[in-house]
Amino acid sequence: MPHERKLHSAAVFKEIDIALEKVGLTYDRLVGIATDGTPAMIGKEQGLRGFIPRKLESLNVSKDQILWYHCIIHQESLCSKIIKFDQVMDNVVKAVNFIQSYALNHRQFRNFLDEINAEFFGFPYFTEIRWLSRGRTLKRFYDIREHVAAFLETKGNLCISFDEDKWMNDSSFLVDITHKLDVRLQGKEKLIHNLFGEVTAFQKKLDLWITQIADSNYAHFP
Repeated sequence: MPHERKLHSAAVFKEIDIALEKVGLTYDRLVGIATDGTPAMIGKEQGLRGFIPRKLESLNVSKDQILWYHCIIHQESLCSKIIKFDQVMDNVVKAVNFIQSYALNHRQFRNFLDEINAEFFGFPYFTEIRWLSRGRTLKRFYDIREHVAAFLETKGNLCISFDEDKWMNDSSFLVDITHKLDVRLQGKEKLIHNLFGEVTAFQKKLDLWITQIADSNYAHFP
C-alpha cells in the first residue's frame, strides 16, 4: 500500500480498509499484521493496533485471531543501535558530507570519478533516520573506498584511516549486515516465512564464522 505522504493511524486504517474492500478480502480472514514500532502503529487506543480490533468487534469477529508481528527490518535497525559500530558510520558520514555538502567538492569528486572511469559517480541520498539508506550509502562507500581515499588525500582531509585494518574490517562487516541482508528482506511477495528464513540463515552464517575463527579457520576471510 504505497503512499507518498505521511499518514496518521486513522488514515492508515482507512487505506487498509479501502484496499481490503477493493480486492474482496474480509476481516474474518485476517490472521496477522506486521508493523514497525511507531505509536501510530502499535498504540492500543489511537494506533492501528486499536483501530483493527475495534473494527473486528463491530463485525462480531474475534480479535484474538490476530497475530501482531514487529517488522523484521525495523528490528534489525534497532539491533544496529547495540552493535556499537559508531566509529565506522560516523567517519563515513563525515567523509560523505565533506564531499556531498559542498558544491565544489561534489563537482570535483564527480569529475575525478569520471576521469578514472569509475563504475559509480557519487553516493545515494543518505538520511540517518532511514536504515535502508544507510545500507546503500555504506555499500557505495565501500565499493569506491579507494577513490574516496585518493580524493580526500588531495583535499587534505584525513577523517578516515583507510590503512587501519580494524576500521576496514569493521566497515566490511557493517556493509554485510546493512546491505546484503536488507536486500534479501526487501521486495514484493516476501512472506513472513521468507523473511524469517533469511534472518535465520544469516544468524547461522555468523555462528559458523565464529566457530571457524575460534579454530583458526579463515576460509571465509581471505
